[in-house]
Amino acid sequence: SLTKNADANTINPLVPEKHITAGDNVTLSCKYSGTVNTLQWYRQYPGSRIEFLIFATELSGQSEHALRLSSTADRGNKQMHLNIFLTEMEDSAIYYCALSSMFWQEKILLFPATTVAMFKIYSGIVSIPDPNLRI
Repeated sequence: SLTKNADANTINPLVPEKHITAGDNVTLSCKYSGTVNTLQWYRQYPGSRIEFLIFATELSGQSEHALRLSSTADRGNKQMHLNIFLTEMEDSAIYYCALSSMFWQEKILLFPATTVAMFKIYSGIVSIPDPNLRI
């Protein structure tokens, strides 16, 4: 399973993969349950470390204009969304949605209390997923 559980919190991508064309806008979504403090997004390129991108709370979103990203949460439906605007080939990566029930420093990655699910997004036709990539 791509889902790890912590304190009855769960999180899952709504779809496991998205194939898009460079230049499109795309929204990645995850459904979560439990009590959360922050809803976080991470990105991983093949062979590279996971990096923190952006976070939101159930009460407020966040935008990173330089990265062409915004994140929001839908508290009623218990969904979190990552919007990527004007996608470029460099946006091809694995995206992780994560939640924490406590507030953590943004730069600390994938600690035991975090629930993680995997998201893949491929731009165009030249991006090849790495079958050996695992959490």
